[in-house]
Amino acid sequence: LQKELAIFNDLQFPDEEALILSRLGSVYFQLLDYGKSLNHYRRSAAIYEQLGNSKDSEEAENNAAKVIEAFNKLKPNAERQQELEAQEAKNK
Repeated sequence: LQKELAIFNDLQFPDEEALILSRLGSVYFQLLDYGKSLNHYRRSAAIYEQLGNSKDSEEAENNAAKVIEAFNKLKPNAERQQELEAQEAKNK
């Protein structure tokens, strides 16, 4: 998927790029890498928003919210928020 993402990015197919970002978000979520998952879902949502595709943008944002919810179940409040923000910043 990473190779496909690079190809669609280079060829400037933003709708396909957003789809692959969303799929990568799902993969990272399953691998419990919540920082990368969140980053990919948010990037996907932003591209869909730029394209005027509110349905898929909302879906990506909902998936991002599920990532945050899953992460929040693992750590105490302050600690989990700091860790998630650090992971997301590292993955940008």
